[in-house]
Amino acid sequence: MKEFASYVEDIGRPYAWAQRLAGLQFLETGAASSSSGKPSAAVSSSHIAQTIRALRKRVEARLALQRQMAGFERAIVPVMPDIARLFPARIISRLLSWKPSTYEEFVVSLLRLL
Repeated sequence: MKEFASYVEDIGRPYAWAQRLAGLQFLETGAASSSSGKPSAAVSSSHIAQTIRALRKRVEARLALQRQMAGFERAIVPVMPDIARLFPARIISRLLSWKPSTYEEFVVSLLRLL
């Protein structure tokens, strides 16, 4: 591995890279601002509404997933009315346990089936 300073020119400073990864770009682009590393109030204020909306969507999606998983744990499977006819009237099977697995374990179990 090379020195850390040699990577800064290619990928940028770690905090700027993390902000871009998260969709938050508060630092100005350009040689002068990237060398000083100072955030720009104009850039951050122009993105704050978009950032708040993105954060709200992430929280809402996480809560919806949590509600869905809690429903599955209680054997409650929501069915849309327009596709309810595709499901049996009686439950003839039940999920007895749930075990998280890694992707590698999943692939191995698929290979056993073949």
